[in-house]
Amino acid sequence: MGSKIKAVLCLDIDGTLTDHDMKIHPQDIGIIQDFPDIVQPILATGRDLLSAKKILEENQVFANASLPLPGIFMNGGASYLPGEKLLISHNFSSETLKTLINLVKAYPDTTFGFFATASVYFVNRLPRIHRDPRIHILSSDEIDKKTLPEIIVKMIVVEQDQRKIKAIEKSGLEINAEIAYSLPYILEFTPPGINKAVGLPPLLQELSLEHVPVYTAGDGQNDLGLFDFAVKTFAPSYAHPAILEKADHIIQRENEGMLKPILDIISRQI
Repeated sequence: MGSKIKAVLCLDIDGTLTDHDMKIHPQDIGIIQDFPDIVQPILATGRDLLSAKKILEENQVFANASLPLPGIFMNGGASYLPGEKLLISHNFSSETLKTLINLVKAYPDTTFGFFATASVYFVNRLPRIHRDPRIHILSSDEIDKKTLPEIIVKMIVVEQDQRKIKAIEKSGLEINAEIAYSLPYILEFTPPGINKAVGLPPLLQELSLEHVPVYTAGDGQNDLGLFDFAVKTFAPSYAHPAILEKADHIIQRENEGMLKPILDIISRQI
C-alpha cells in the first residue's frame, strides 16, 4: 500500500460521517465504499470497533463483511489495520483504573462505560437496553477491579444533566487521563497522552503512508488532536465551536454529504 496514494483522510463517524440521528448521507454511502484510489480513508472515532461496524452496517455500509478500512478507535485507544487486525492498543494503569472506579461510585445515578477491545462494561445502565452479548451490565455496588478486565482503554460518561456532567468533568481533572467531549452529553476518558492523533502514526508507518499529507474531518473536541496533525481540516456546519474555529473548510453536510466536497478540495491540492 502507499504507491498510488497521494492523501490520507481521517474521518470521524458520529456527527461527521453520520448526522445526529446516526444516518449517513446517501451520497456518502456510495463514496465511502468506493473511495478514489489516490485517497486512503482512515476511520477515526471514539467508538470501539464493533460499535462502529454496527453503525456502518445499519447504513448498509460494509454489511456482513470484515471492515476493509484502517481505523483509530476509542479516541486512539486502539488502532486497526484493514481486515480488523489490531495493530496497537493503550490501556489505563492499575492506579488510574482504581481512581476511575471511585469516580463511578460517587455518581451512582450516572451511566459509565468501560471499554476493552472486545467488550464493554456499563455501570448503572438499564438492563432493558442490554441486547448485545459484548455488553455487561453492572451496578455501582458491583464494580471493582475484579469485575473489569485489566485492559481498559477508554471510559465514557453518559449524562444529560449538564450540571452533573460538568461536575464529573471537574472531578476528572484530578485523574491521570485525557478528557474530551464527543457529544454534549458524552464525556470520554482515555489514558494520559492518548488521543486520536496518537493512534495515527503507527497506522501510517505500517501502511507506508508516513510521508503522505493527512486531511481530517471531524465535529467534536476529541478531533482536535487530529486537526493539529492535518494539513487541511473539515467540519460540518454544526460542529463544536472549538472545531469550527480551527476548520479550514466548513461543510453544509445536508447538501451533498461530507465526502464529495472534501474529496473535491483534496483533488485540487494533490
